[in-house]
Amino acid sequence: MLDRARTRAKGDSRIALQVGDATDLRCLDCSFGFIVCTWLLSHLQNPRHVVAEALERLEPGGTAAFLFFTRPDNLLVGSLVASFVRSFRGTFVEPEAVTSLPHVQTVHRYGSGYATLAVFQRPK
Repeated sequence: MLDRARTRAKGDSRIALQVGDATDLRCLDCSFGFIVCTWLLSHLQNPRHVVAEALERLEPGGTAAFLFFTRPDNLLVGSLVASFVRSFRGTFVEPEAVTSLPHVQTVHRYGSGYATLAVFQRPK
């Protein structure tokens, strides 16, 4: 994925790409203007902790978006999506674990609720 990202970044000096551990951001001595996290939270033991750590590194006025699997409202869809998520060793994330954190701007649920997008914006 980093190779693909480097190709797309084409040497843009504003972009730094490196391998890291998303569950432990303490080693980073920087802040971010924009954070995007897709589908990772469903593979973590403590997704709330990871989101909280990321939000601590968000610059004033910065935006963070997290897209993650949640339990669908429809039982049939839930059964199908649960099988898919388990095949990738994932689990459903309780939306409140993420959306109850500070600076949440908007929350959208998609696909009968199987996907949740939480967008945060840190005040300036």
